[in-house]
Amino acid sequence: MAIRFAFFINKETVEQFFEFTSSKDSFFSEHYNLAPGYQLPVMRQDNDERILTKIQLGPGKNSSSPAKLTAVDASKMIQSKDAVEPVILPLSGFYIWKGKDENGQPFFVRMLNSPIMPVAALLNLQKEPFVQVITVPANTLIQPMSDRMPLFLDKKTSENWLTAPSDPTSFFKESQTLFRITDLSVLKVSKKVNDLTENDPSLIQPEPK
Repeated sequence: MAIRFAFFINKETVEQFFEFTSSKDSFFSEHYNLAPGYQLPVMRQDNDERILTKIQLGPGKNSSSPAKLTAVDASKMIQSKDAVEPVILPLSGFYIWKGKDENGQPFFVRMLNSPIMPVAALLNLQKEPFVQVITVPANTLIQPMSDRMPLFLDKKTSENWLTAPSDPTSFFKESQTLFRITDLSVLKVSKKVNDLTENDPSLIQPEPK
């Protein structure tokens, strides 16, 4: 699954959704082309306190576990023995390509009725921590491009995920029915996003048909 992210949510929206206050104004700088190896805003739960920090997506080049991916299948995660912590990526949306070719035609996926797309993820607690996105079978909207997609959460399931659901199997099953395909927008966008040096709002603008 070829995937990249965009983050251009204002601070007030993130604070209101997660019911917390952040003093890290720099964490809310806009970025329209976040790829593996980049630092992403990550919401963590530390006892009764919620903390927004920045953590790398996927392991570094010098990782002792190069086989680890930037995404992990929800069903496989249940049997995982790795030291992990449930976290959430508060995103604006993601780019996806058909198959694994990031040189092809990109599409931008976002929520239609919300400026925030909370995505379930795992913080891998190694010497150099990194984040992996939880993926589930794609819905009929994403299926033509990929058989996997990130697991989107709403406010209630976000709270449940941050505090580690007692029954992950049921949690993943129920979470996949939260949103209909009419809740999402999929737009064909410029191939400029294929170039990681590109980072501006024009990347999410729809291409003329």
